[in-house]
Amino acid sequence: MSYSIIRVARVKSKTNTTGIQKHVQRENKNYENDDIDLEKSYLNYDLVNDSDIDFNQKIDEKIEQNYAGKRKIRNDAIKHIDGVITSDEDFFKFKSTEDIKSFFEDSKQFLENEYGKENLLYATVHMDEKTPHMHYGFVPITEDGRLSAKEVIGNKKSLTEFQDRFNQYLNDKGYRLERGESKNKTERKHRQVEQYKSETKYHEKEKEFARQTLKGTEKQIQNHQRLIDHYKREIKPIKASYDNMKSELKDWEEIKLPKLKKEAQNIENQKHKESKKIEDLKQERDRHLDILGSVDSQIDEYKEKNAYEKVKLDEIRAKKQKEEEEYQNLINVLNEPVNDKYEYEYKKPSLFSKEKEATGKVIISEDNYKILKQRSALAARLEPTFTELNSGKERKQDKEHIRRLQDENSK
Repeated sequence: MSYSIIRVARVKSKTNTTGIQKHVQRENKNYENDDIDLEKSYLNYDLVNDSDIDFNQKIDEKIEQNYAGKRKIRNDAIKHIDGVITSDEDFFKFKSTEDIKSFFEDSKQFLENEYGKENLLYATVHMDEKTPHMHYGFVPITEDGRLSAKEVIGNKKSLTEFQDRFNQYLNDKGYRLERGESKNKTERKHRQVEQYKSETKYHEKEKEFARQTLKGTEKQIQNHQRLIDHYKREIKPIKASYDNMKSELKDWEEIKLPKLKKEAQNIENQKHKESKKIEDLKQERDRHLDILGSVDSQIDEYKEKNAYEKVKLDEIRAKKQKEEEEYQNLINVLNEPVNDKYEYEYKKPSLFSKEKEATGKVIISEDNYKILKQRSALAARLEPTFTELNSGKERKQDKEHIRRLQDENSK
C-alpha cells in the first residue's frame, strides 16, 4: 500500500521565497535535479493561479487583505510557509492525468480547510519529474487575523497530528493510503521528496516503469515514422508545385519584370507629358477666365449705361408727352371761337350835329377784351414754336434720338 506524504516548512526571508518561486514556476533554465525534464514542464499547472505570480508581492497583498492585528509586523516575522504533498510512484503509476489532478485538488481542499482559502498562495503540481507532487504555500494568519507561524504550524506534536489529519482526510476520500512514519517514532528529520525516494527501493520499480514507458515510446516512434512517410508522400506534389512556382518566379524576374518596368517607365513619361498638357490647359483656362472677367465687367458697364439711357428715354418720353399735351391745350385755346359780338363806334362831328359818323373802330365788352388780349399774347409766344413744329424739324430730331436709344437697349 502507498503512503500519504505532506511536508511543511517555514521560509525565513524574501530571498528564500524568491528561490522557491523560481523552482516552483520553473523560471531557471538549468536544475541540478536530474529528475526534472524541462521538456515536460508545460504539463505543470497551478490550482490557485491562472498564471505565474510574484510570491513576495502576493504575500504582501494577502497580509494587507487579511491581517487584523494591531501591532506592526516585525521585519523578521515569518510570512511564508512552504510545503509539498505527494505519494510514492506506485500510487501514481497507473493513474490517468485526470485522476492525478483530482488527488491534488482534494489535497488542496484539505489545505484550505486547515489554513483558510484566503491565505493560500499557490498549489502548483509538477508533472515534469518522475513522481508527481504539489508544492503549496500560504501566509500563516490565524483565525482572528494575527500573523503567527508558530501558532499556525505548532510544535512537532502538532505537525504529527496535522499529518494524521491529512492521511485520514485522503482515506475518507477513498484513496486508501497509509500514514507515513512520524518523526516522533523514527526521530528522523523529514527529508526532501527526492531524498525520500533515493532511500527506498523505488528505483527498481522505476526501472520497470521505464521499460513499460520505453515500449510505449517505441510504439509512438513507429506511429511518428508512419506519419513522416505519409507527410513525405503529401510533400512530393507540393514540392513539384513549389518547383513550378520557383520557375515562374525566375521567369518573372528575368523576362516579365524588366518588361513591366519598361512599361512603367513609358507610363511615367506619358504621365509627365499629360501633366504638362494639363498645366498648359490650366494656364489657357486662366487666360480665358480673365477675358471672361473683363467681358463681364464691360457687360456690367453696358447694363449700367443702358439703364441710365432707359431712364433718360423715359424722361424724354414724359417730357414729350407733356409738351404734346400743352400743345394740344394751346390748339384747343386757339381753336375756341372768339365772341364776335361788337358794336361799331360812331362819333358826332360836333356837339351840335345830329348825325353820327363811323370812326372805323369797334366797341367790345371788357371780358371779351381780356380774352382777346390773352390769346394775342399766347399766339405771339407760340408763333416761333408753332412755325418750327409745323415744319416737322424738331419732331424728326426727337424721333431719331428715340430710335437710337431703342437700338442701343436692344443690343
